[in-house]
Amino acid sequence: MIKRKFLVLLFLIANFLVLLSPFFSKSSVSNYDDLKNAAFGFPYPFVNQDLSSYDPPFPYVMSISSPWENPTSINPLSLIATLLVINVSIYFMYYMFSLLRK
Repeated sequence: MIKRKFLVLLFLIANFLVLLSPFFSKSSVSNYDDLKNAAFGFPYPFVNQDLSSYDPPFPYVMSISSPWENPTSINPLSLIATLLVINVSIYFMYYMFSLLRK
């Protein structure tokens, strides 16, 4: 039972970190078209933000800005793919460790 609780806790923490990943990821922009569609998130970018209100020197590395000031959208397919990759890899590692313990 403790193993199952640990696995659930691990999934919750990993999913929480995935949802926070846009705040810690950066997007490299090299022209104004890249500014209009800056993508954030890890391992697949799932948050898109229009940062065309800024005028940085190119190339520039941008971080996510306030969604109140910049139009923001979430790509649900990329979000699902990101969560799937993270959760499957955690389950695979947990399964391999459980096989080694037997």
